[in-house]
Order: sequence, then structure tokens, then C-alpha cells
Amino acid sequence: MSRLVWASIFLSLILHISVLLLVDHLFLEEREVSVFRARLASAPRFVQQQKLVAAAPTLLNVDMEYVRSQANPASLPEGAVPLVTAAEAVAPPPGENYDPTLPKRDGAELLVEAMPDPTAPSVNDSAASEAMELLRIEDLMRADREKAVIILDVYSRRDTRGFVKFTPLRLNGVGGYGLDGQGGKPVLEDVARYVRDHTQVQAQLHGFPVEYFNSPPLRKDPLHFFFPGIQRGSTNGPRAVLGEEELVFLGEYLRGGGSLFIDAGQGPGDRRFLQAMVAMLKRVIGSEGRLFPLPANHAVYHAFYSYENGFPGELKRPIADIPGSHWYYPDQAPCTGQTPRGLYGVEWQGQTVAVISDLALHRGWSGLPSSCPDEGGEEPAEGGGGEAEPEEAPVQTPFLQAATNIIFHALTRPGGVAVKRQAPAWGKQRVQSGRPGVEPEAEVQLASEDEDLLDDLEASLAFVRAPLGKRIGEGGLRLRIAGYGSVEIVDGLLHGALIRNLPSGPCWIEVEYGDEQQGMEIELRGGRVTTVAFSVRGLGFWSSLSLKPQNERFAVESWSERFGDLAVEEIYAELSE
Repeated sequence: MSRLVWASIFLSLILHISVLLLVDHLFLEEREVSVFRARLASAPRFVQQQKLVAAAPTLLNVDMEYVRSQANPASLPEGAVPLVTAAEAVAPPPGENYDPTLPKRDGAELLVEAMPDPTAPSVNDSAASEAMELLRIEDLMRADREKAVIILDVYSRRDTRGFVKFTPLRLNGVGGYGLDGQGGKPVLEDVARYVRDHTQVQAQLHGFPVEYFNSPPLRKDPLHFFFPGIQRGSTNGPRAVLGEEELVFLGEYLRGGGSLFIDAGQGPGDRRFLQAMVAMLKRVIGSEGRLFPLPANHAVYHAFYSYENGFPGELKRPIADIPGSHWYYPDQAPCTGQTPRGLYGVEWQGQTVAVISDLALHRGWSGLPSSCPDEGGEEPAEGGGGEAEPEEAPVQTPFLQAATNIIFHALTRPGGVAVKRQAPAWGKQRVQSGRPGVEPEAEVQLASEDEDLLDDLEASLAFVRAPLGKRIGEGGLRLRIAGYGSVEIVDGLLHGALIRNLPSGPCWIEVEYGDEQQGMEIELRGGRVTTVAFSVRGLGFWSSLSLKPQNERFAVESWSERFGDLAVEEIYAELSE
């Protein structure tokens, strides 16, 4: 029975010791190493030096009395000039006691000028600048005072920020709301959502559909969309009809900085719509404007995305000018499969105020079929035994990107309606130094050259007792460095040692501490301090010396600041003979 008890006690002791060693190895050692890493990774804090505390000096309480001198005033020597001369008589201002019947004075006259108030804001007051305002784009958008506000970026057109609000139209034969096949869904909702998701401009629809183009708030819109809409009344006349008051308002809108985007397809109704739009613009602009095909280098094709050969479905080719007419628009038979005419622009005083398109971009970005019946696809034959193939989803992204260019051109063009504000003064500015950029391969080569230069400097090796803040204790620390002999630290109140003047590269170190000995090879870097945390792990005769080198390396000054609260002996190693 006694043997069984002793065996159980022995096994229990073995298990407890094993658990303690396992906990020490898995948790405590890793915790000590993490503390060292945190100390090395953290930047040193600035510790303000304490000033000597001294009592304020006691001032002498002495009453002083001014006593007049009894001596006579000194007389000026002969020929001396007094320091203070008598004030000359100043002529009264010209506004006082002025009599126009008297002759003009012979002497100089003083002018009275009103000086600016020093407490009032000056002309160059920086606090009144837009760049110093604390308004956000969201605040300006919520205030609903403007239809479009943007902040231009001089370095990249895609970093333009701001917001824009579109007003849906439902005019007589013209509109961007509730196209056929969409029910009551605005055709502008798709492009507004795309602009919000892919640019830094917040786009949204504003208000209810407008049925007459003569409302003063429409002047603030930077861009209006004219698409073929539902006609009211007789359909025998022009495809789009605006009243006389609406035409006058349209002319004032375009001359005041507004823009139009007119888009249609190749159908019969689209042909009549484009003819009516050209005639309408010619009437409101007159001889001051002209209609011309947009070249491939026009700002519309590069306002946000870059199109080198036109928008989707467009093929740029040279077009000869028609002499004698500034409003020539080529006519095409509907639904003949001819190449679309592409984008035409209406220019007034050097500014493109309207863009005319027959590419049916609005149908493309809304997912609607073509306006030509033959291009809509054939319906499956009835009575067939096979199942109908699923329809593929329409491709909308290329048309949405083209619409984004139209919108950004209207927002950023000079003289436009959109309000252009200055960027915040505290915003990040990109500074161009004018120097060519460094390729990644060259950066790697420069980094390797820097390492070669550092290898020529001295390396340092620091041994710090773990856990951090614990002293070496009795017995001291003994180090043997290959080629440099032995170094012994006797003072047990120290926390470690810093060995300097070592060569860079691999170095064999033997450490003797607490009746334990351990050796290892450490890679040293020139100009850097390599830190090794040492401690005795285990219990009793199961104890061992643990050496944990840290990956973080710093210069001697930076390392000393990070471990400034520890007592470390600095030793310069010398080569052994």
C-alpha cells in the first residue's frame, strides 16, 4: 500500500512540474518576449525635466519719496540747439473755414485721409477666405441653396469632389422621366447612382418632374437632359414643341452658363426629334453660335474617362466643313444600319453649350432596347418544343461611363453654372518636385547600397534581463565573444549590458548566467543595436538559460532612449591577441 501511495505522489509531482514548465514555456516566455517587442516598437516619449522648486523671494518694503532738486536749472551753452523745439503752427484742414471766394493759399496744404479701422477685417483677411471655412460638401448639399457645387483638383480630374442635383423634365415631346418600357422610373436615376458609386460627386434627382421649361430655379441646373418624350396634343407637327416663353428662357439659360445634352437613337421618331432640336437651338442661339462635329480631342471625351476614338458606338473620322452654313446637321434615313453620326456640339462665344448625340446613350445606360424594331431581336416561335433561351442582361457600364463624361464636362467647363469652391487649406496637397520618379527596381538597389554602407559601421549587442525591469542579481553575467575574449558584469543591480565596437555579420556568443550556460550565433548589423533578452527558465535541476534575440534593430541613440529607464553598463569590446 505504501508503494502505491509513494508512486502516486511521485507521479503527481511529475505532472505538476510538467504543467508548470509547460505554462512557463508556452505563456510566460512569450509574454516576456512580447513586452520587449512592444518596448522596441514604441517611440520614446519626451520626458519633461523637472525644475527646481524654490520659494519666491521676499521683496523689501521700502517707501520711496520723490524730492525735488535744490539746484538751479543748467543754462545752455552759447550756440547750442535745444533738444525739443517749439511746435510749428499747422495749417487747419482744408475742410474747416473754407471760403471758395478767397484766393488759393501759397503754401502747402494738408490733406485729411481716413485711415482704416485696425479692428475691422482687411482686404486680405484669411479668415474670410473659402479655404478657411469649415463647411463640408454634405452641409452645402443639405442646405439646398445651389444645384451643383464642386471642388476642382488641379492634379487629377478624377479627384474632383462636390454634388449635383438633376431636375427631371417632362416637356411636350422632350423629357428624361418615364420613358417607354420603364413605367414611371426616371431615366436619370441610373446615371445618378453610377456617378455616386464611382466618383467623388454626390449626384441625385431633385424635385418633381417639370412640365414647362420656364421656371427660374432651372437656371441653377448645370445640365439638362433632352430625350424623346411623350407628345401632348397633335403629333403631326414637330416632334418636340416648346412655347415662345420657353424658347426665350432656353436661350437665356444657355447664354448664362447652362448646358444641354440631347440624345436620341436611329428610329423614325428619333430622326424627327433631332431635326426639331437642331432647329430649336438655331432659333434661340442664332447667328452667334454654330453646330460642329466634336473632334476626338474635345474636353467631353476626356472630362473623367478618356476616349481616344469617341463614345461607344461612335467612330471618329474627318468630316469636311460645309461652306456657307454654320448649322448643317447631316440627315440619315431611319433604321438603315448606317454608322451613327456621333456627337455634335453647339458653340456660343467659344463655349460648348449643348451636345447632340444619335448614339441612344440614355437607352443603353437604362437597359432599354433600340428604338428600331429590327434591332430589338426576334420573338421565339410559338408551338416549339424547345425552351426559350434566357435573355442576357444588357451591358450598361460603357454608356454610364460616357454619361459621366457629359456630366463632368458640364460641371467643370469654364463659365458654367456649377459653383466652384476652393479646396480646404488643411487638405492634403500633392507637391510636384519636378524630379523623375524612382522605379521599384532602383529603390531596391538603393536600399541594398545603403545596407552595404551600414555594414562598414560598428555593430552593437545588448543583453537585457527578462522580464523587463528585473535586475541581473547575484552572480553577475559573463559573456564570451568569439575573437574578443570575455566580458564579466559583476554589479547585480544592473539590468543588462551594451557591448559596442563589434563587427557586422554573424557572431558566436556564449553566455554564462545563474549556473547555466548557453551559446548561439547572432547576426549583427552595422550601425544598429541587436537586443537579446536572457533569462533562466524552469525549476530546480530542470532549469535552462533562454536567449531570445529581437528582430527590431535601432541606432545606439534611439535604443538608449527606448531603454532609458534601465541601468545598462556600456562596454567597448577589444580584439583579443
